[in-house]
Amino acid sequence: MIYFLIFTFCYYFLNRKLSNKWILIGYPLLFVVSILPMKILTDLLIKEIGRQPAKYIMVLILMALASFTLFNLFYAIVNFMIGLQKTFHQEFNQSNLGKNPVMYFIDNASNLRNMLHLLFYFAGVILYAVFIYKFKI
Repeated sequence: MIYFLIFTFCYYFLNRKLSNKWILIGYPLLFVVSILPMKILTDLLIKEIGRQPAKYIMVLILMALASFTLFNLFYAIVNFMIGLQKTFHQEFNQSNLGKNPVMYFIDNASNLRNMLHLLFYFAGVILYAVFIYKFKI
């Protein structure tokens, strides 16, 4: 449940305020910086509750961080790719702007972006639910 709340906040509120550059740099950096505290926490949990339960807890936390990072990167990649394609057509494909496939894409770029964001949002939530189901926690 905590993953769902943090993922939703970052995906729909924080990412809208950040530029693509900060999303592409910040989330992988967060993942890399969190590995050492995860190792320290794992060592402490192994001493307290044993190797096998600590292993499951740490795998779930690490998978949450990995999927959190991955799907937030997809958020920035979707923004970048749709913006790049829209800019390309507006600059280099002026003669076809009034024709249907290009015109439809340019008119509905924000709708397409929102649909892809929603797809990756649900993928991030469902993937973590699969992790929890797999480890039966």
